[in-house]
Amino acid sequence: MWNGTFNSQGDCERRTLTPRVAQLDICGQRLANQHLSRQTLNKPSEIVRLFGAVQAQDYSTAKWGVAQRTRNATDAMVEKELDEGVILRTHVLRPTWHFVVAADIRWMLALTAPRVNAVLVGGWTRVLKGETTIVQLKLLTTLGDDERRAIAAEVRRFGAFLGLPAELV
Repeated sequence: MWNGTFNSQGDCERRTLTPRVAQLDICGQRLANQHLSRQTLNKPSEIVRLFGAVQAQDYSTAKWGVAQRTRNATDAMVEKELDEGVILRTHVLRPTWHFVVAADIRWMLALTAPRVNAVLVGGWTRVLKGETTIVQLKLLTTLGDDERRAIAAEVRRFGAFLGLPAELV
């Protein structure tokens, strides 16, 4: 138990640990709890499920992190579970990528979708209101009528999926 004090800037003035805490190997405990010093689980999906979600913005590094925590795991093992849909890479927590196990995706989406969609709708609303770059506008002018109609249909479909008002799309 810490019994130090803080100065007016919030910095620690002194730090004393009781003998009980001093005896704990805090660093070792953290490594063990993160399954880095002792890998007890055999499947990458078991690690993802244990953590609830794993940040996966950088795909190869995320796979490596999962494999490091799994007993005798290889990149191919992680990739296999991703290919089979046992582990999903999705925007479940915020508009960044995360690994989650398929068995947990429904309750996680029910919990987080309102907030994630609100953030996404804000961005799409700005794009659909006209904050489109000149390059994108020039590209659209080079397309034929059929291609422009197909793009417009996709934008309307996506806007409806996000719940945007029809006048925006």
